[in-house]
Amino acid sequence: MFLLDEPTSGLDPLMEDTFRGCVRELRDQGHTVLLSSHILSEAEALSDRVSIIRAGKVVESGPLEQLRHLTRTSVTADLAAVPQHLELLPGVHDVVVAGHRVSAQVEPSGLAPLMQALTAAGLHTLTSQPPTLEELFLRHYGASAATSSRPGPTMRETLAGTDDLVRLGLRRDRWVLSLWVLAFAVMAGSSASAGAGLFPDLPSRIEAARTINTTASMVALFGRIYDPTSLGALSLIKYTAFMTACLGALMVFVMIRHTRADEESGRLELLSGGRLGRNASLAAALMISFGASIVLGLLTAGSLAATGLPAAGSLAFGLGWATTGMAFSAVAGVTAQLTTSARAATGAGIIVIAITYVLRAVGDLAQPGPSALSWLSPIGWNQQIRAYAGDQWWVLLLPLALCALLVPTAFVLRARRDLGAGLRPERPGPAHGALDGVWDLAVRLQDRALAAWALAFVVFGFVIGSLENNVSQFLTSPNARDMIKKLGGAQALTDAFLAAEIAILGIIAAYGLSAANHLRGEEIAGHTEALLGTATTRGRWAASHFGAALAGVALLMLLGGVVYRPRRGHGPARQRSGRPGSRGVAGPDPRGLGHHQRGADRVRLGPPAHRMALGPAGCVRRTRRVRGAVERPTVADGPLPVPALPAAACCLRGNRPLGGPDRDRCGSGGSRLPRMASPRSERVTLNRPAST
Repeated sequence: MFLLDEPTSGLDPLMEDTFRGCVRELRDQGHTVLLSSHILSEAEALSDRVSIIRAGKVVESGPLEQLRHLTRTSVTADLAAVPQHLELLPGVHDVVVAGHRVSAQVEPSGLAPLMQALTAAGLHTLTSQPPTLEELFLRHYGASAATSSRPGPTMRETLAGTDDLVRLGLRRDRWVLSLWVLAFAVMAGSSASAGAGLFPDLPSRIEAARTINTTASMVALFGRIYDPTSLGALSLIKYTAFMTACLGALMVFVMIRHTRADEESGRLELLSGGRLGRNASLAAALMISFGASIVLGLLTAGSLAATGLPAAGSLAFGLGWATTGMAFSAVAGVTAQLTTSARAATGAGIIVIAITYVLRAVGDLAQPGPSALSWLSPIGWNQQIRAYAGDQWWVLLLPLALCALLVPTAFVLRARRDLGAGLRPERPGPAHGALDGVWDLAVRLQDRALAAWALAFVVFGFVIGSLENNVSQFLTSPNARDMIKKLGGAQALTDAFLAAEIAILGIIAAYGLSAANHLRGEEIAGHTEALLGTATTRGRWAASHFGAALAGVALLMLLGGVVYRPRRGHGPARQRSGRPGSRGVAGPDPRGLGHHQRGADRVRLGPPAHRMALGPAGCVRRTRRVRGAVERPTVADGPLPVPALPAAACCLRGNRPLGGPDRDRCGSGGSRLPRMASPRSERVTLNRPAST
């Protein structure tokens, strides 16, 4: 079978005649030729059978002679005198009289009565013409056709083929989307399980919640904890805002993949050759993303409930994720109609997520908070559900209302554009290019994406860097303290926290993969073919894209190193012993001065000496040797010599006075004090309140 679509378009008459000869040869050899053409005279000259299709359905089909037999014949006659009432004859229609000339449309059964009437009126000339294929075609497409009075296709017709596209999309994403859904549910459950071990009692939860709520950077990044006593609210603090934004990005990618990306690649145009409605692709994409959001929310709720958290709070959290994912899916459905590029549509969706995240952060930072800005953000709505902290179920209506607004908007915008086009027209480029070779072209194609990634890295780096001085205050339970000791102290915990947060930088691989894959995208779009038509070699073309990708990754790593550079502050998280494994809490700082440690009095010594600190239970700890002059603060009760502190005697490695749990480690001696390094008599000045 040979399928020919408009084969003679653009051919001159000589080549048209040659083509017709080729078709006849194929027919004589027993082949079947299916010809689709709007040149009806050509189809009439070549076809044995004719089918007329309207609105995706065959409305007329059969041999041309049969179709003509079932239609009217055009008759034109010149008469000596015009007879009266010809239109009353059976089978005679559309009678037109012009002087002595009469024309009419006659059915096969009305030819005999008409000929008798015309002969009796004095027939001079007679022209009889069978209907042409064009007339047969106009019977179904002309303004007088019965079906042409409809204003347009029905909703059912515009959604034709949606179920087929849903099955195709689920088959395409059966692995990737399933793994992402499971990953989100497992991460939420594992975080809840880990939180139960880190914060086993009520005081530790309250202390950690207080620290988070009083740290502006933590509130901006993750939000507030509305119930300090709730284990679920504390354990899932990162998942109500940050991971919700990640979920929204996932749904944006899913929507664009099945709408604008399919149009850009030409896949949707190929599928539209079948019986596929205009809105089928958008409807199928929404069904897939909405279904994925609901399944993810229910799996997450089950995962959280399995860890022992309250079932009501778990369901509220899961439905919050589900409705937020649906809201951002609807946002992506709108952005897919605006531009002609899948990358631009995805970028617009990500920008919307970033704006909503900033609105939520600014609103949460307001005092007493949250302000009205948080209520303008779908991410803020997810936080205001307050799972495990009151379960405000009515907030779930807000993202559903947003879906009810944006989904019809997306369908209206889809009806206003053509396949492959966007509502926002593409801007023409400059008449003369300013690029110098393939390397400039590769950089130009990726510079905007790289700038967006770099901005995200810088912002995230400053936020995480501002948290390092408060990490040790988050974990105050006995289990958490034991973990801190095993890690090597508060500073080791800070390093572990920063390492865990910096591990998020692993998404830099996503940029590298995207940038390198741009080479394949250029090849599919046909741009590479034009480029290789010049003096550019394949090696230079490939090296330019790979080199730009590697350079971009290196730049992001450099920015990460600069932004995440340890910043020695003045808070307790930076007070550490100079010796590895030391449990001392006072330590060196940029000025060589000691600083206040939570739960301990501050100690300042003159040069040269070992700096000492008085622990919460009155234990003197020896720390790193410090040289340099130190100002001596004045206290209400005056200086106190070291020998006057027998109650603070303990071993160098202990953290409690004698007689406590560390007695065996300290030994039985009752007056062993840390030996001073300086032979000179030094005084230890304690900054203690006047009431001490």
